[in-house]
Amino acid sequence: MIHNKLLGNNTKTPASPQKFKFDLIKNKHNKSFFNVRFTIPEFTSICPVTNQPDFGLFIIDYIPKGWLVESKSLKVYIHSYRNYGIFHEDAVMKVGKDLH
Repeated sequence: MIHNKLLGNNTKTPASPQKFKFDLIKNKHNKSFFNVRFTIPEFTSICPVTNQPDFGLFIIDYIPKGWLVESKSLKVYIHSYRNYGIFHEDAVMKVGKDLH
């Protein structure tokens, strides 16, 4: 079961990560404990002071419970930061909060 409908459809990158809704996949192995890791080597946002690109590396680890974050959904969300004014350090906190 998938919530939302990014997977399998053409998707436009949102102008910002605000109010983004992730696609979720039912975790068929919810009785097991396992780690999911996403590595994003080319994270970019716009520095709110200089208006220049701000680059970073994200490594996201989580232990899923009932649902998994669908990877295309996460990619679209991360890409939405590309033209969004936020410091990389603040983006780390926002991504963690939004995925919670």
